Amino acid sequence: MNIKPISRRAFLLGGAALVPYLYFQTKFIAVTRYTIPVNNLPANFHGFTILHLTDLHSKEYGDSQEKLLNLIKKQQFDMVAITGDMVVKNNPSLEPSLQLIRGLKNIPVYFVPGNHDQILKKQMLESFTSLGVQVLENKAEKIVRGDSHFWLLGVDDPYLGLDRLDLALQGVDETSPRR
Repeated sequence: MNIKPISRRAFLLGGAALVPYLYFQTKFIAVTRYTIPVNNLPANFHGFTILHLTDLHSKEYGDSQEKLLNLIKKQQFDMVAITGDMVVKNNPSLEPSLQLIRGLKNIPVYFVPGNHDQILKKQMLESFTSLGVQVLENKAEKIVRGDSHFWLLGVDDPYLGLDRLDLALQGVDETSPRR
């Protein structure tokens, strides 16, 4: 195998490209909006909006997550779905997640753990539950508005083989929309 040494110029250019990447990996927050059609969605839920947070990996966005919370407060939504990897497994810190959840007062929050969360799962689930978060670990929650409802399902991490859709679907009637 013929390995060619890297030139100083290539090393410096590569390093210069790496700096913005690392900066944005820890500082950038993306907001993307999707409209997802749901068959048979009751009229009471037209325009229902879910704020989806995922893969925060113990990142901190200002003191007590103020930058992230300020951005969240500018959005219009009916509930929050957090779909795992709130900590990073090689250096887990639960406090950034707890600060975020404390800032989401009076908002329905649902959580499904990810593969990184397994390292602190027991502590995380106890803490989140004590703050009013509904944990959807292989289970469903009936979301009600007036006399209408839909089912919100959560399954544990499929990467680790902990997902059990069969358990999440228990008790869910087949005629109701579910997402």
